[in-house]
Amino acid sequence: MKLPVCILLGLVPFTLSLGQSEKIANPHTDSESVKKWAAKIDVYLNTYYKRNSLPNPQIISDEKFLRRAYLVAIGRIPSLEETEVFLHANNRDKRQALIESLYQSKGYSSHMSNWAFDLLRVREKVPGTNKGDYSIFRYWVRKAIDANMPWDEMVEKLVDSHGNAWDPDEAAVGFYKMDQGMPLDQLANSMRIFLGNRMECAQCHDDPFGDTTQKDFYHLAAFTDGQSIKQQDLFRKIKGKKELLGNDIRRALKFNVLDMAMDQGGNGRIQLPADYRYKDGEPTEWIGAQTPFGQSVTMSATEDAQDGRKKFADWIIRGTEEQFAAVIANRMWQRVMGQGIYEPVDEYIAAKDTIHPELMSFLTRLIHEMGYDLRAFQNTLMQTQFFQFETNKKPDEVNPSGDLLGRKIMRLSAEQVWDSILTLIVDQPDQLPIRSANSSYSRSMTEAFGNRVSPLDFAERVLATNSAQELKNYLSGLSESKESSIESQNQQDSMMGMRGGEKRKKMNLQRASELPSPAPGNHFLVQFGASDRSIVEDASREPNISQVLTLMNGIVQNGVIYNPSAKINQSLKEERLDFKKIEKIYLSILNRIPREKEMNWMKKESGEMGYENIIASLLMSSEFLYLQ
Repeated sequence: MKLPVCILLGLVPFTLSLGQSEKIANPHTDSESVKKWAAKIDVYLNTYYKRNSLPNPQIISDEKFLRRAYLVAIGRIPSLEETEVFLHANNRDKRQALIESLYQSKGYSSHMSNWAFDLLRVREKVPGTNKGDYSIFRYWVRKAIDANMPWDEMVEKLVDSHGNAWDPDEAAVGFYKMDQGMPLDQLANSMRIFLGNRMECAQCHDDPFGDTTQKDFYHLAAFTDGQSIKQQDLFRKIKGKKELLGNDIRRALKFNVLDMAMDQGGNGRIQLPADYRYKDGEPTEWIGAQTPFGQSVTMSATEDAQDGRKKFADWIIRGTEEQFAAVIANRMWQRVMGQGIYEPVDEYIAAKDTIHPELMSFLTRLIHEMGYDLRAFQNTLMQTQFFQFETNKKPDEVNPSGDLLGRKIMRLSAEQVWDSILTLIVDQPDQLPIRSANSSYSRSMTEAFGNRVSPLDFAERVLATNSAQELKNYLSGLSESKESSIESQNQQDSMMGMRGGEKRKKMNLQRASELPSPAPGNHFLVQFGASDRSIVEDASREPNISQVLTLMNGIVQNGVIYNPSAKINQSLKEERLDFKKIEKIYLSILNRIPREKEMNWMKKESGEMGYENIIASLLMSSEFLYLQ
């Protein structure tokens, strides 16, 4: 078998002792630098084991490493071909070469996008409302991950966003528009996501479990207050007026394109609530923006500003000392190693108070000096010896608050299960197309105007109007000539239907990152605990009966077992001997050769139904559904 270059690459082992006071000097994200930083991390961990009289865990087998590396780096199991290539390769440094290859693949972007969608609560619709269409914001986040946008840059674009949400370059404003009308909740989520501060309680009263006062919270809320809508007064006058707009035009506006643009950058001041009851302020008193820790940033309480969000973003990233870097470093450690150095990851703990202060401090400095390159940072973590340790099956016996003795055994996320099953069905799952910036609003526009104008052009033109009559003239002009463009579109749709009816049935066979966000209520992802993205990182990995029924009756049956074109079934046609077919099933699903006892059991199953039973049993096994 011919091996790809990524497996044949040799990586030279590198070890280096590290003093606690050593500073990181101009680190790079090339292969040699990554190996160096990984080796330093291992030095810290070895010191930890010696200090606590703990044995170094065993290194996992190639089979376990392969499966772990794929699921952690790109969110799916390896395909049969990928499994055979890696297991048959004999070069000493194939593990490091594999990691490098995975982090340069499209699969990484897909898997990482799921993480970003959950963290940022990316929803294409706000459930139960007609408030906007945020598919373009979803697309903006997806493309930012695909381009490996540095985390500090991404956060700055999100927090300091304003403009037209239909403009791909300004679509980050969806970060605020999704929470339109709930600015205090939005601020609490921002502090939790980016700085690991849980301030929800302080919206209504001084936090009884922390140091944050209600006034502290409002001082922060002042930075982002004033999220006004462009042409707000004009739109209030015309909205819903049938005699002015007509039915078809009102339908085009039903997704509130008029509410999707924010025209200024944060007032920098806010009023205390009417029921404020503490002695340090008066109800409805105006107060200026002020930071509660880190670098001191203040704004006027007497006049509106235009740069509150910009100052807030700068303070989060550069004014909170090590906190911003430490929070994202710990999030990435949890993502790769299965458990944060401190938990929960959204409740920040200073390095000196963690289980390993020296390591936490080093990781904080490293991610900062790497330029917040999350791909390179995760690549570095995976190249440590620590990543290759056997799982710690009894972590509570070592340290009740957490341990550094290998990954915990954990169930796969809903997205990992879906994408792994997809790997058994289609060829090259990572090469499937990325979903475009489509929107339900554009379909509504087509009903009203045909295909004469794009959502972006329409939004820009509407938002630039100065009077109700000017707006009516523009909309009426579009509406008058809609019929021919609608007829043309219908003809195209009909032709596509004739040629691609079967293809449409399979449109849901996409990686999880390309499916609707969040998934529909009866979807496989929902059954397996995917977040509805109304709360930060609200996914669940808890088992339930519906998951068993889904595996018995859903995509496993229709997409894998009874689908002759599924990749796993096609691979079985290439073999004549029973034991070879069984081996391929095991290599495809569990990424290892069956043990002798297992082979003897499986040989008792014969014929096509026998292979179907083997596939079904392995897909419902704990070994498939858990990451070791």
